[in-house]
Amino acid sequence: MQSVLGGDGEDGDSAAVARLGRRRFFRWVGAAGVGLLPGLPSLARSPASAAVEPLRGAQLSLSVQARSVQLGEAPAPRVANAWVYCSGAVSDAPLANYLGPTIEQRRALPCRVTYRNALPAHQGAMPVPPGLSPLDTSSCGGIAAQSDVGIVAHLHGARVQGHEAARALESDGWPLVPIGLADNPYGFAREHSCHYPNDQRATLLWYHDHAMDHTGPHVHAGLAGLYFIRDAADDAVLAALGGTAQERVLVIQDRILNAAGTGFDFDAGTPDAGPNGRPEFLGDRLFVNGRPPARLALAPRAWRLRVLNGCNARTVALALCDVDALRRGRGRVWWSDRLRIIGSDGGLLARPLALAATDTVVIAPAQRRDLVVDLAGLPSGVRRLRLVNVALRSFAESSAERPEDIYSTYAASVLAPSQATHTELDATLYRVLGNGRAGVAEIDVEGAAPAAAKPWHAELERLLPAVASDDDYVWDGRSLGARGGVPFGPNRLILLISNTVGDDAGEVEVAPGWPGWNDVQIFELLPGGGHGPQWRLPFAVDLAARADPRPGAPSAAQVAYTVARGTFFARADAPDIALTHAYPRLHEPTIRARAGTYERWYVANIGNDQPLSLDDDRPDMHPFHVHLVQFVVLRRWVLDGGQFRALAADPLDRIARQDTALIPSNTVAELLVWFPPGYSGHYVYHCHVLEHEDNCMMSSFHVA
Repeated sequence: MQSVLGGDGEDGDSAAVARLGRRRFFRWVGAAGVGLLPGLPSLARSPASAAVEPLRGAQLSLSVQARSVQLGEAPAPRVANAWVYCSGAVSDAPLANYLGPTIEQRRALPCRVTYRNALPAHQGAMPVPPGLSPLDTSSCGGIAAQSDVGIVAHLHGARVQGHEAARALESDGWPLVPIGLADNPYGFAREHSCHYPNDQRATLLWYHDHAMDHTGPHVHAGLAGLYFIRDAADDAVLAALGGTAQERVLVIQDRILNAAGTGFDFDAGTPDAGPNGRPEFLGDRLFVNGRPPARLALAPRAWRLRVLNGCNARTVALALCDVDALRRGRGRVWWSDRLRIIGSDGGLLARPLALAATDTVVIAPAQRRDLVVDLAGLPSGVRRLRLVNVALRSFAESSAERPEDIYSTYAASVLAPSQATHTELDATLYRVLGNGRAGVAEIDVEGAAPAAAKPWHAELERLLPAVASDDDYVWDGRSLGARGGVPFGPNRLILLISNTVGDDAGEVEVAPGWPGWNDVQIFELLPGGGHGPQWRLPFAVDLAARADPRPGAPSAAQVAYTVARGTFFARADAPDIALTHAYPRLHEPTIRARAGTYERWYVANIGNDQPLSLDDDRPDMHPFHVHLVQFVVLRRWVLDGGQFRALAADPLDRIARQDTALIPSNTVAELLVWFPPGYSGHYVYHCHVLEHEDNCMMSSFHVA
């Protein structure tokens, strides 16, 4: 198998196994498109994309407003078509894009951001987000979806204080403490201040809404923005490439335009939502930086690309191609060897990763990748490159009866090129790319290279290992690991469960005595033999509550565990907040960590058939996000013949700090998790397919 970055280590034969996964009847197809954003380091210079200075300072204020946004060539609509984060006073003036202002801060210099809900009141209840039909109350494993009562600001990837009832300044975005509307009957404040210490490695974070049961529609409506932390190492990277002007940002989001082209249609991307439908949003074009298509002109030198997958549910696999070679039907098409990965969610990698010509960079929802694209030394005939998404295998095979499914595994989801030069073997891939809807960024290589180009390759090879050992992990030349002498807490075993047997919600006996079931959910397991529902897994994890237990490993026999927690709230039939004017009681956390310790988390993405097998549909891939922490993926295993076998490491495993891990279908990942000292409270972890999060695929833990 060719090398792929972000792949799942499977061979090509696995693509034939239940390729469409568990949702083969959904009536929708989709793909991708392109665009750019003013307000970030701009990709194109045009009247619609003038650069805007990022927000900096110790005291910042953002208000959530309903505003009109110009999405295409037509004038901005007269009525609000997006919810947006804005700095300054409430305004009716149209915006050039729907992303919030970019915030830039220096490491270890704290700041306070105040978020204010300036959305108009609507008879005391939350107005329906733009692009949605009136919200329903679809079932959530026996829990009625909670009413939409406010917004919640979460700085994704930040090291901040969690929720405590006695704490005045909770800063993580606890979903049960929303910022309410004027005159709301629930007693929620209209604004909330968050303290961001910024005492973490330089990286790209992003802030977005995290409202209970409504994160998906709120983020889709526009509630997202970027937040940079900079430090000396980050400065050195930019200096090696030639300065701050060499950095560009790509925020990738998929959308469906309404018939008038003036707004987005969320409902069109979630057909037949409910127990028997696909709740995940998949759009039919890509927007990049809040804008539809545009092109950029770059000089033939090295450029830094900061990429965020801000999609609700779509995983992308990025590759670099020659547009003219595709049009001619001959010559070299693929140029991904001009890309290097130098950073991920948690900042710079321990060493740079070079790509081969046909490699792809897989980025799941919420993940960030720090790339360098080297345009110097290209052959004279290569002057138009395109960064494209090739995670389109299901789209290429789709029809009215067999529509696109969301990502499950690399082999089942990605149309990877077979060779660098044009070949009939890749005819299907060329056909999909030819529709013009898979582009992420179009690059016109213009001008001359600098007379004396900096030797940036050697500088990054030296710099990254030199700064890899930081406050949380140490680099030994091969992998990131725990610091010596720091205690370990107990291991954890977490199941990401998909309904792969195909029964309706409420009819699935997921475990004897289990009170409810949803299409997707999270189980926390404890050692078997208890009084709760039992689950069996061919994987042995020492879950004793003692320091430094031995690592987990595949087991020849089915190991019994007890399902200790499978719902976010304490009751499966938790009453809606609109009836009680208060959220239901939280399920008591079963994960209680100590600040300043490491833990091993074993996260399994499996179906609900028992014993486990590959006879049923594949589960979806789940991007697994944990608040507060950075972790390192150490090992992976894949289900094979009812047992788990070791997988070859993904190239980013062991060398990247992450807050969101791509867990492909039927795999287990071992995460080395660090709980930073000085931070405590309740935090959530969840699948970052936002419609999964909104449908119960979320749990919480407590740090003391």
